[in-house]
Amino acid sequence: MPGGNHGPGEEENGVRNFVIDPASLQVDRRALRVKTDNVDVTKRSLLAYLRGEPKVWSVVRVPTIAEEDDRRLHRERDHLINERVLHVNRIGQKKP
Repeated sequence: MPGGNHGPGEEENGVRNFVIDPASLQVDRRALRVKTDNVDVTKRSLLAYLRGEPKVWSVVRVPTIAEEDDRRLHRERDHLINERVLHVNRIGQKKP
């Protein structure tokens, strides 16, 4: 995470950091939305979460650096396999 290796909910200098899934925020889809509506929804959701209300939002677990390194190999392999398939298909299309 930018600014340090502090996970969600950990405190540093009295500041708590939460990483939330934006799709989990409950928004009234029928209401007319103004530019500041997103801030209001987030503020209301934060206050409800701190009061202990369940299912206000989903807090995302931030993977460790080691977990990200482990995933990198799989992502690179998948990318190379997809690239190979694209080349094989392109070459196969050019044959008369």
